[in-house]
Amino acid sequence: MSKLNGILMAGALFGVGLAFAPPAAADSYEGTWRVHGEMRGPNGQVFAGIAPVCQLYQRGNQLSGQCTGPNARGPATGVVNGNNATMAATWEWTATASNPNGQSGVVVFYSRIDNDNVMRGTFTGSSQPGVTGTFWAQ
Repeated sequence: MSKLNGILMAGALFGVGLAFAPPAAADSYEGTWRVHGEMRGPNGQVFAGIAPVCQLYQRGNQLSGQCTGPNARGPATGVVNGNNATMAATWEWTATASNPNGQSGVVVFYSRIDNDNVMRGTFTGSSQPGVTGTFWAQ
């Protein structure tokens, strides 16, 4: 094999390796997240939903920001308690109703960012004590 063919073959193999490499793990919660969450009853029926858009800022392990939902808005704060491999965080949204359909209260998110850069986890809300929902955000 000529030296040129060897270089081209190595380049082709390297390129294929890059094409199938998994996405890099997220290194920050900072950004705009469109949250989609629901709470389900014992029979699996959805009885509560949540869909805010949250702008989060991360400084070290501290989170701050603002969430605006269809019916409520308010500040978000939290703490990243994982490292770049797990990126776990606990954060809360203090929601204030913005119209007659909204509910005021505190929503607490227990989240992680997966390798596909999707935030996933569970949440609880002060308006539904003792009930846990699931959510994802991009």
